[in-house]
Amino acid sequence: MTGTVSQLGSAEPAPPDGWRVVVTLLGLFLLLVLLAAVTSVVLVRYGLPHLPPAWAEVLTHRGTGKIMSRAMQVWLIVLLPLVLRFSGWRGWRDCGWQNAAGPARPLWRDLLAGLALGVATLGALALFMFLTGRRVADALDPALSIPLTVLGYALSALVVAVFEETVARGILFRLWARTWGVVAAALFSSGLFAVVHFLNPDAAAFQVPGFWSAVGALGLSALRPDTGDAAFWIRLCNLALLGLALCAMVRLTGSIWLAVGAHAGWVWSIKLNNFFTDAVPPPLRSRVWGARGDLTDSVIGSATLLAVLLVVLGMIWRRTRRSGPG
Repeated sequence: MTGTVSQLGSAEPAPPDGWRVVVTLLGLFLLLVLLAAVTSVVLVRYGLPHLPPAWAEVLTHRGTGKIMSRAMQVWLIVLLPLVLRFSGWRGWRDCGWQNAAGPARPLWRDLLAGLALGVATLGALALFMFLTGRRVADALDPALSIPLTVLGYALSALVVAVFEETVARGILFRLWARTWGVVAAALFSSGLFAVVHFLNPDAAAFQVPGFWSAVGALGLSALRPDTGDAAFWIRLCNLALLGLALCAMVRLTGSIWLAVGAHAGWVWSIKLNNFFTDAVPPPLRSRVWGARGDLTDSVIGSATLLAVLLVVLGMIWRRTRRSGPG
């Protein structure tokens, strides 16, 4: 355990009680959902009718339920200092951006290595599926600039990766690892990471009569995982596997940048896959290859993520054997 703690940062000062942290985080999350629901109902009912049509279209082009999702992200950023205060956070240097416990590493190399890993796994798998007819070319809008679209996807993938890895692995996983140990923290944070992807607020909640009734309906819909997808369980397992692989990368390097690169490479590959290709018609689909552009509903996606996890765990094991006990 000594080696584990040293890789993730010193155990001084003593971390807070792990279950106290969980209860506090649960309370703050419920507060976040309430504030996001109030914000969303106010915006949809009283703001959208007075906005210019172009602005209203931008906000609602993916459905009013997405407004609640964005509001939750904004309130997460606002409430994050409270989350960190009750979680044993030690300041901005405690975000996993640097390997404070081990030797200095060229972090940009970790970022590029992770990016190459992401593109070489899910990106190469998506290309293989297209070349073998398991996905088909999508009709492209001639008004779109393909180079700018590809670059925009790359930038958005990097932003998403930096934000999510800083919060999920750089802060929460590393904090919980000090309290519960690496394995428990990886399992808990990865399970949470997977479940959060299925929290989809219901746009119909905005139509509930009464302001507070609508707020309550919207908040409850945001807390209820969307299990209606026929591929729910395999997608949940694959997202948890993805989280475990990213936790292992943080454990291996002591910083988040290998995980950031891999996450960005995966997101970029997924965006390009969805942009350039589409799933084959339903009769030709199979559970092995799935239908989603992110490959989370496929057995081949499971095998790919499991292989990445095992490779990274093997690298951790070999390094631990070389360094010896302690």
